Amino acid sequence: MTYAELSAIRERSYRNGNWRKLTRTERALYNASLGLARLRGKLVNSALLATLRGIIVKLLRRFADVVFELGARRAEALRELYRRNGVFSWLPLLEGLLDDEGYVLWLGNRELILKGIGVV
Repeated sequence: MTYAELSAIRERSYRNGNWRKLTRTERALYNASLGLARLRGKLVNSALLATLRGIIVKLLRRFADVVFELGARRAEALRELYRRNGVFSWLPLLEGLLDDEGYVLWLGNRELILKGIGVV
């Protein structure tokens, strides 16, 4: 991973607000890696790159990804509830709805709103 790539990721994370969501240790490791990449040109240590990948995933995470993840978790919970109670036997189209991307995003938005007002 080169200095230019790491620098661009940090700049993007400043803009999307994810930089402030990192812990101090994660920020320090990222900055140290950035400095090392600047000195050497690129990073090749596999252990360091593995740790950085986890941080980079956090830095590049978008709001839509968070909403979709919340919706997917809720859809799985509903799928299990409906399967256990036999709802799919008399309403088989509902299982297809739980796979619909738009519905999953709606569920995620709903979960986020309910979490924001303290209901969930």
